Amino acid sequence: MPDRRGSRPPNLAFPIGPFPSRPFDGIVYRAHQPSLNRYVAIKVLPPYLAAEPDLVYRFQREARAAA
Repeated sequence: MPDRRGSRPPNLAFPIGPFPSRPFDGIVYRAHQPSLNRYVAIKVLPPYLAAEPDLVYRFQREARAAA
């Protein structure tokens, strides 16, 4: 996941697109899943929001619903 300078860690399983969207509760990246040849969304909860139990619960509930 990128830091505030826009870098990202190497060796990602999904090549992540360069233009994330920024909804209220995180950052959503468009990524390509080569194994299934499809595009997916990867949502990242920022650390300052990850400290809020209610937001973490909502983030997890949304992930389960989308799965």
